[in-house]
Amino acid sequence: MNKLKKVFAVLLVAVMFLSTAPTVNAAGTTIDTTKSVDFTIHKYDNTTVGDTTDGTKITDNSLDGYTALENVKFKMYKTNLAQTPNAYAEMPSADTVSKNKSTYGITGAANYTLITDEDGEATQTVPSAMQGIYLVEEVSNPAISNPADLGKPFLVSLPTTTKDGDGWNYDVHAYPKNKVVDGPDIDKEVLDADNGVKKGVNVGDDVTWRITTEISDDLYFKDEDNKESYAKLFQITDTLNKALTYKSITFKTRVNANAGVTLTLTENTDYKVVNTADGENTKMVFTLTQTGMKKVKLAQSGKATHFMVEVTTTVNEHALTVDEVTNDATLNYENNLGVDFEKNTKDDKPTDPTKPGVNTGSTGFTKYVSGTTDKLAGVTFVIADTKANATAGKFIKKDSKGKIYFPGDAGYDAAPVYEVTTTDTGIVKFQGLKYTLNSTTSYWIVETKTPSGYQLLAEPFEVKVGANSNLDKQIGSVSVYNNKKFALPNTGGTGTVVFTVAGIALMGTALLLIKKSKKSKVN
Repeated sequence: MNKLKKVFAVLLVAVMFLSTAPTVNAAGTTIDTTKSVDFTIHKYDNTTVGDTTDGTKITDNSLDGYTALENVKFKMYKTNLAQTPNAYAEMPSADTVSKNKSTYGITGAANYTLITDEDGEATQTVPSAMQGIYLVEEVSNPAISNPADLGKPFLVSLPTTTKDGDGWNYDVHAYPKNKVVDGPDIDKEVLDADNGVKKGVNVGDDVTWRITTEISDDLYFKDEDNKESYAKLFQITDTLNKALTYKSITFKTRVNANAGVTLTLTENTDYKVVNTADGENTKMVFTLTQTGMKKVKLAQSGKATHFMVEVTTTVNEHALTVDEVTNDATLNYENNLGVDFEKNTKDDKPTDPTKPGVNTGSTGFTKYVSGTTDKLAGVTFVIADTKANATAGKFIKKDSKGKIYFPGDAGYDAAPVYEVTTTDTGIVKFQGLKYTLNSTTSYWIVETKTPSGYQLLAEPFEVKVGANSNLDKQIGSVSVYNNKKFALPNTGGTGTVVFTVAGIALMGTALLLIKKSKKSKVN
C-alpha cells in the first residue's frame, strides 16, 4: 500500500497583487504611513485554492482537507520600487528583481525571515516606517523537488489595495506555489534466498531480513543560513510472525547499487527499537533519532543513497503449523515540512508476488506389521539429509528447544539425535526441516530399534519433505512394514531343551554300560 500525499500548492499572489495599480487617492484616501502592515504566508498541499490574488485571507472551506507545510523558509527584501501609479505601471517582474537585486536597492541581508509553523503560516509585522514593495523569495529546501519547482519569487506591496480598489489593505495574505518530493521507497528481502525472496530453513535457523529504504535529501540538511534541519519522523514497523523470534539488528548504507558498507549506530542514541505483542505476533518498531538521521545522511561521505536495516530472527516451532512464514515492513516518514508518507513492502500484484518469506517442511508415514493392517508401536526411527550420511550414521539432530542441526553445523556434536518412536497409532512425524518451496526435498530414514520378534529394516529408505499442509495426507498414504523374525532355535528354546534331555539320557545309558562292563571284569 502506498498512502502518500502528493504535495502541490499554487501561487495566487505574486505579481497579480500589483496588476491593478492603486491610486494615491483611493476612495478619497491615501496610504496611512503611520500604520504597520501584517504580512502572512500560507503553504498548503493543494493545487487550487480559489481567487486570492487580492491579498485577502481565505475564509471559506476551500482549504479543508489539505496538509499545511511546516518549516518552509522565506526571505523578504525591501526594494526601491515606489508605491505610485506610474511605478506600478512599469513594475518589473519579480524574477528580474531577484536576479538584479542591487539595481532595485537590495544590497544586504534580508530585512525579514519567515518560517511557516505547523499550521503552514508565517506572519511578519512590518512597521510603518518599512512600508514599501518587497521581493519575497523561498529558501531552498530538499523536501521540495528542485529549485525550478520552488515557489517562484514574487513582489508584494505592503500595504496593497483592497479588492474593490477603494482603500488599502494592511493585513496581506499570500499563498505561494510548491511541489513536494515524494517520500522514500522501501523494499524487503531475505538474505541468502532465491533472489532475496524465498528461502528454505530448519526450525532453529537464524534468518536475516534486509529492509532497504531510500535516503531522502531532507532526512538531514543545512539550509543557506547553515541551520540544521531534520525529517520529523523516520520509523520502520516490522511485524514479526509468531514463528519468528527477534534476535538482533544491524545497519548498512550503500551508494546506488553498490555493495553495502557497515554503519555503526548506537541504540538509544541513534535509534530506538521497541518490541511489543501484536496478538500472536511481535511488532518491532525502529525509529531513528535526529542524531541517527544525521549519521545516515552523512554516511559514505554524504554519498549514500540507500539505508539498510538488517533484522535477524530465529525460526521457532510455530513454523511447524504453516507452509510459509512471510514478513512485511512499513516505513512511516514525515519530512521536515510536516508532510507524512506511508509505504510498505506488500505487493499489490498477486499474480507477481514478491513478498519475502521462509519455509520449513515435514514428512511422515505410518508403521504397520507386514501383511496386516495392525499398526506397530515401539519402533524408533532417525533421519538424515543424504543417503551417504544415513549409511554413515551421521543423522540429523534436534535439541530441547526444537533447533535442527545438520552434520557440520555448529553445535551438532553436542545435540541429541532427532529420533521418533511410534506409539499405538504407528505414526511417524519428522518436522521443522528445510525444503525447496513449491517442491519437495529428499531425506533418508533409518530404523534403529524395533519390538522383540520383529526385524529391523536392512536399508535406509527415502522420504520426501514438503509443505506442512501435506503432512496428514502423506501420513495416510505412505506405509512402512516390519516383518517378524524367523523362528530359529535360540538359547532357552524348545530345540535346546529337547537336545539337552536326549543328551542326558544318552549319557545315562553310557554310564550304565560302563558300570556293567566293570562288573563283568571283576567276576
